[in-house]
Amino acid sequence: MQATSVNAVHIPRDEFIGERWDYSPGEHVSFIAPTQWGKTTLTKEILDATASPNLQAIILVVKPRDGVVRRWVNEDRYKLVRSWPPNVYTQKVAKPAGIVLWPKHTYDPDIDNPRIRAEFRKAILDSYRRGNRIVFADEIWGLVDKHINLEQELTMVWTRGASSEGDTMGCGLWGATQRPAWVPLAMYSQVEHLFLGNIPDSRDLRRVREFGGEIPADFIEYNVRQLKKYQFLYLRRTGPFACIVDA
Repeated sequence: MQATSVNAVHIPRDEFIGERWDYSPGEHVSFIAPTQWGKTTLTKEILDATASPNLQAIILVVKPRDGVVRRWVNEDRYKLVRSWPPNVYTQKVAKPAGIVLWPKHTYDPDIDNPRIRAEFRKAILDSYRRGNRIVFADEIWGLVDKHINLEQELTMVWTRGASSEGDTMGCGLWGATQRPAWVPLAMYSQVEHLFLGNIPDSRDLRRVREFGGEIPADFIEYNVRQLKKYQFLYLRRTGPFACIVDA
């Protein structure tokens, strides 16, 4: 792993999720890849293997339409809500593995953006306070943009939400983006698990080098450049460990 041109080992997705994926409450995960690279699909596969009624996933959906998310809400283990908090039945009587928070859209940004900010902010702060949850925010750059402006709340979870010795928040933030240069540095520097697609833009690629830890930056950059579409370079800070996995 010390040499720039060392190839990361390729592990089939089912083997990776079944045998290599190891997650503890409060760990942060980032998915960074171009659009149409399979970020949401891979995230769902990993969430399916991770989330449970005792480690609930709160999935924040900002797009007015999303076919992959629509399939999620048709499954019994995920429940759709339009506002936060969910009703008592959803949270306590029939607690699902995941709650999809998908505010309704009027297609008027003056109405939709404040509504999205208000509902997402309540869900993020509630999860941070309660702990033992996963918050998945798709397209982080849109949530930190000035129109929704949730950078402070997301950065708070990245920097303070992880578990440590004994007793802390235990709120893991899972984030996805296609624009690495536009998101907070904490999306790299504070995560335990990082999934990277091929990132051709040199400015974006420089941000990826901020992952740090014991995995050399040259190794990361070399392997990112070799990825084919729908492949991700997976990096785990603890260990450390690296491999290539398919979406």
